[in-house]
Amino acid sequence: MRNFLKKIPGLKKFIIWLRTFFRPSLPIYHSTRKDYTKADSVSVVKRRKLLNLLDYTKTSGVGYAATSYEAGYHKIKIDGVEFSGQRDPKNRTDLAPYDFKNKTILDIGSNQGGMIFALKDQFRWAIGVDYDPRMVNASNLVSREMGISNAHFYVFDIDKDPILLLKDFLPEQNVDIIFLLAVCRWVKEWKCLIDNCTSLSKNMLFESNGNQECQAEQLAYLNKKYKKVDLLLDGSDDGSTRRLYFASNE
Repeated sequence: MRNFLKKIPGLKKFIIWLRTFFRPSLPIYHSTRKDYTKADSVSVVKRRKLLNLLDYTKTSGVGYAATSYEAGYHKIKIDGVEFSGQRDPKNRTDLAPYDFKNKTILDIGSNQGGMIFALKDQFRWAIGVDYDPRMVNASNLVSREMGISNAHFYVFDIDKDPILLLKDFLPEQNVDIIFLLAVCRWVKEWKCLIDNCTSLSKNMLFESNGNQECQAEQLAYLNKKYKKVDLLLDGSDDGSTRRLYFASNE
């Protein structure tokens, strides 16, 4: 019966759509802006601005909003003070068998920009794209307030915008490494996205996401497109079943 059902055109996409449509909605998060005064120090004002915008990213209404964490999805350090996040970006970057020194980075689905900020003292330039303007606004403010002049963030919707436009965000023709972390589960044409990534870079830090079947399919396609795919982490620091890989054509 299962093999018969697999042969029905469009059935798999319809089932995925049903799962998305009937997925229980998350409670509405109400962001609360905290003000600052002229009497506050420069560091206090900076911190408050950043935390206000990071808090606003939690209103996205999706799982990665991480509403119970002070900074939201990504752990962040502001003027030496750490604020908790659902994910610690360094737990991913430190596992990568890759030297980021003076390299260029494209983070697709950059969220709050935490992966790029974790490498701020190493890369030559970095570009982050995300479909949510709340994430991009917060990322750009963090970048500005931290004095990171070689990182920029843009609004880009993988499912709605022409995929080839990704190249036009890059300061150069290609990029040394691409981050594609837990994105493919949410993208309809994720195989086309990976195809485009291989034309832009020889290296990728990839995180699979979804149920066991979805992650197996993502890994199989990754192995088709890259000469070498190494498992770096089975699971993640937030307790999910995602798997982290390093893929390379070098």
